[in-house]
Amino acid sequence: MDQMSQRVGLLEVKTSRALEKIRKEQADIKADLIDIRTNTQTITGQLTSQAREQEQKASLETSITMQLQRMQQQAQQIEHRLETIEAILGVPPPAPPTPPTGPSDIEPAEATPEAASGITAPQEKTQQPPNMKQAYDTAFNLYREGNLEAARTAFEQFLAAYPSTELSDNALFWIAETHYKNGNYKEAIVKYHEIVEKYPRGSKVPDALYKLGLAFSMIGENDAAISSLERVITKYPNSPLAKAAQKKLETLKPLQKRQTQPSTERKLPTQAR
Repeated sequence: MDQMSQRVGLLEVKTSRALEKIRKEQADIKADLIDIRTNTQTITGQLTSQAREQEQKASLETSITMQLQRMQQQAQQIEHRLETIEAILGVPPPAPPTPPTGPSDIEPAEATPEAASGITAPQEKTQQPPNMKQAYDTAFNLYREGNLEAARTAFEQFLAAYPSTELSDNALFWIAETHYKNGNYKEAIVKYHEIVEKYPRGSKVPDALYKLGLAFSMIGENDAAISSLERVITKYPNSPLAKAAQKKLETLKPLQKRQTQPSTERKLPTQAR
């Protein structure tokens, strides 16, 4: 009996030690599994972050490409409008730059203050000859009577004889008006523009800018029309034409988006002779 008890005791000790060893190995295995899971989650997170960054990068590249394409299309549209307006106004295309041929022996002329500042010197106007007013009145009476062709011819003859007087810009304005009333809007645009360029301080510049906007709108050039009308409001904010220009802009700006035919012009304020 004593021997059996000893044998049983030894078995219990061995069994206890074996179980303890197994439990320790299980604990080590669990710790290893936890480390493996942690490392797996870390690697998965890194891969997910890299994939997200690549996706964002690809999305950003696509967005930039689309923006560049839109900018190129807008630039082409603006260039087309400029070419159209230049063709209407008869502006020649810019000449290609001439390569330098070497130093010049001629010293450049000293720039005047007006040229350096970009300010155009006002046109010198001569005194009215005795028959100048009569010639102008004759042309204006023809215009008022509705004889547009004869009025245009008379005003052109007046300008040929008196190109730089206080009535010269008026005469050119009524020439432009004869074209406008006949529906020759492109010819009218050329003359209105000539008033602004040739007589920048003349009394008819506000009228010319306003009618320039209307003429552009009549041929569907809404961007140019809006630009001209906004110049009236900016440069002559207290004039009756500024209010008329603002009303016209209210009809043109929605049309600028829809690209539809501009509405008919509103009644003009009374224009001085």
